Amino acid sequence: MRRIEHYWQDVAKLHQDLSGGWYLLEQPPVAQCVLDFVSRRLLDTATQLHAGYPRLHALLVATTFVRILPYARTDEEGKEFVSGRLSYFARQSASPGGP
Repeated sequence: MRRIEHYWQDVAKLHQDLSGGWYLLEQPPVAQCVLDFVSRRLLDTATQLHAGYPRLHALLVATTFVRILPYARTDEEGKEFVSGRLSYFARQSASPGGP
């Protein structure tokens, strides 16, 4: 079995907010251009560290949403938001071109 680098999980966890919008449930929105800029910089850095990271990025972000599903406080939060994000990133990970 191939080892997943620890920083891959960190980058994916940050993207739970950057591209998944988890923070929006309790915080005011941040300008999309700011989120996109930070996201691109993180992805570029992760790719420079390991060229294989982009192939797993969307799958790793999807797993961050799987991990928080049991902690959703309401059905709307869990069933709608988290499940929707999980589906979105799962589809991204399955697409030939990736995210």
